Amino acid sequence: MSTEPSAPPLRADAERNRQRLLAAAKDLFATRGLDVTLDDIARHAGVGTGTAYRRFPNKDALIDALMVDRIGELAQIARDCLEEPDPWLALTGYFERALAESADDPRLRARVLARISTNASAVRVERILDAEAWARAAVAMSRGGTPEAQRFAEYALGWARVLRGRAIDDVCERFAAEGFTALAPDLYQGKSTGEPDEAGKLMMTLNLDRASKDMGGAVDYLKSSDAVRGKGVGVVGFCMGGSYAWRAALHDGEFAAAVGFYGVGIEAQPGAPQCPTLLFFGKRDVWIPTEKIDAVAARHADTVVYDDAGHAFMRDGSDDHVPTVAADAWNRMLDHFAEHLS
Repeated sequence: MSTEPSAPPLRADAERNRQRLLAAAKDLFATRGLDVTLDDIARHAGVGTGTAYRRFPNKDALIDALMVDRIGELAQIARDCLEEPDPWLALTGYFERALAESADDPRLRARVLARISTNASAVRVERILDAEAWARAAVAMSRGGTPEAQRFAEYALGWARVLRGRAIDDVCERFAAEGFTALAPDLYQGKSTGEPDEAGKLMMTLNLDRASKDMGGAVDYLKSSDAVRGKGVGVVGFCMGGSYAWRAALHDGEFAAAVGFYGVGIEAQPGAPQCPTLLFFGKRDVWIPTEKIDAVAARHADTVVYDDAGHAFMRDGSDDHVPTVAADAWNRMLDHFAEHLS
């Protein structure tokens, strides 16, 4: 908890000017980068330079305010979701709304976060802790003893294996056996767990922008590697990774092809992919409602929905695994990558 005294509320006209400055900053930072001046932002906002400097003594203070507002938005999403009586809907609702927020202004976030990474004081620590606390509370809600909570715990057990790296290693080895060069970036910064509760926490607190940077670094590595002889780099992901693959296809022009398996929250991320993108779902998915799968399929033609499969049908050795469906999806994916990467 912060011990700083609360600032008095701004007058209505002062608050309007503050919001105009923040909106102008978001626009200019996204389109022109962080080199624009506070004077440029004031002109774009239609307010006097003196007004701008009264609200924000320098550009760093304005960047601080942008990031604090964004973190506050995520914390509010978590609070709103905690009002949902169904624990699973609360959890998935947080994921979907947070992903939708993260899909907004991707150029702005990348530029601001690059600046933030060199300035530890740029975001107030108590606001970050507040957002994390609400995210953890949302995870806790999913373990209330209901059937949905039990399914979450069972699914988290599978994710614990993923976080330990073995499942993804298996996928990389299968790609290698097919003649592809495969690389799995460590999006969890070396963290791993065998506990379902900890696995859920790691998923909930994963930094989307840092993960995007890690994926970008993986692309750069593959493009510079002598082992890569194709004409481009592809991306594939499962569940949350499927959402990341879709997000990368929408916003990152570095990929020549993308594949997403049962990605949670894809329906909340509209847009046209910048590369050929193939999506897979199981109609019996207990995590993604049928209407959301149908919404994705209606919007994106290259979507395959299997009637006799649920979530995680690719996970070999689990109760969710559907061998015939997994084999068909794997071959379709290989054909997709062969066509667009070879």
